[in-house]
Amino acid sequence: MRLAPLVVLALLPLAFVQAVHAGATPEQAMVGAPMDAVIRRFDHADVLVAVVTSATEHATNANPPHVGLRVVTVLAGAPRPKDIEAVWDSIGHGVDWSGSGAEAAIEKWKTGACPGPAVGAKLILVGGGSPLFRANPVGRFPWTEEKQKEAVHSIEERARDRAAWDKAIKEKKAAHASKLEAWRRGATAEAIAKAAREADFVGIAKVCSGPGSDTAGFQIEKILRGEKRHAYRDGDYFATVPVTKDEVEVLSQDGTEYLVFLSEHGMDVGPSACTYVRVGLGVAVADAAARKAADGALAAAPAKEARPLLLLSLNVYDWSIPAASAHKENTENRKRLVDAFTAAARGRCNVATATLLTTFTPTKWAGDKLTEIVPGAKLALHVSLDRKCGRLATGLRLGPTEEVFKGETLPASGDELSKRACELVDRFFPASGKTDDK
Repeated sequence: MRLAPLVVLALLPLAFVQAVHAGATPEQAMVGAPMDAVIRRFDHADVLVAVVTSATEHATNANPPHVGLRVVTVLAGAPRPKDIEAVWDSIGHGVDWSGSGAEAAIEKWKTGACPGPAVGAKLILVGGGSPLFRANPVGRFPWTEEKQKEAVHSIEERARDRAAWDKAIKEKKAAHASKLEAWRRGATAEAIAKAAREADFVGIAKVCSGPGSDTAGFQIEKILRGEKRHAYRDGDYFATVPVTKDEVEVLSQDGTEYLVFLSEHGMDVGPSACTYVRVGLGVAVADAAARKAADGALAAAPAKEARPLLLLSLNVYDWSIPAASAHKENTENRKRLVDAFTAAARGRCNVATATLLTTFTPTKWAGDKLTEIVPGAKLALHVSLDRKCGRLATGLRLGPTEEVFKGETLPASGDELSKRACELVDRFFPASGKTDDK
């Protein structure tokens, strides 16, 4: 009866189990493993039965022995000449750190003795290479007739394992291709054109992180509409985009180019990237048809007037200081403030949130820092949430920093908060009337 993999691991020698958990190389992790485990772990390795005919003496780890082998039979792999040469190196120096003592440890290992096999020994060898065969340091086993039968059985098992793995990969690729094609079909020219017309930001991008459970990181290759809202070196630009469950299954970091259709209204400016709000279908494969639809819509539509960006900078008391109740209430505070100002500004400006600073940050420094981090932002509402759950707002014009108003205490919630949010937005945009939010 074939044991399940978990049971097999439980029966392995303790030294092998410890190595598996130590971040070791594959060979180091297999030290002390039984022959069956070695053959199946190195599933593309040759397996030979051979007799040692010669071995160099006084070898070191830096200059390992060269061994003459007479091949008795090849159990797995391409046919071999009757007599071959092999290198008989050691498992490795095991130095997995740098700095203090590392070089000395490696030098000591290099000069250490590396004994070869006894002449006349008959062995089962796992390894590879031609014409010089490398006998895997953990794949050298004394031959017996029973051991040879065991090796043949292990080779047959690993062939079945590989066939099952290849089949699973093939089926997974087919399922992925089917889902990808269905997703592509949903991105019609009409849907792409509509999203392009409505979005604040349209770009061609590649997935650079994730996708995770509900977001993916994109590196923007080309901006078709909009501007960068986060500063990076070397002219790069990145965006975090919410993704659907279906998209998690089809988006890939394989270099595929995508179109992204995003809104700044409700965007969150984080320490490393902006998390945007999707517009329409949000993400589509940037094939020729999709690009044509997007380019056509952007060219035909009247130039979209960019809405001003109001940066809602929510600055929390240092979370590292224990204040569990304040932390909980301020988390709720943030959500209420975001909801109130996003609703108040709808149709008048885009509101993006940021939690990049603390309540200790001086106003002037905060404004200058926001200007540096968020290019193009001209207005900011700097709200401090303290340990007593106070909500104190200061209005800022950015680049250079100038206070518009200071010391506005915001209501906790409800209609009063909504009303005050509208009043503060009016202070920023006194001559603006609301327009359709499209």
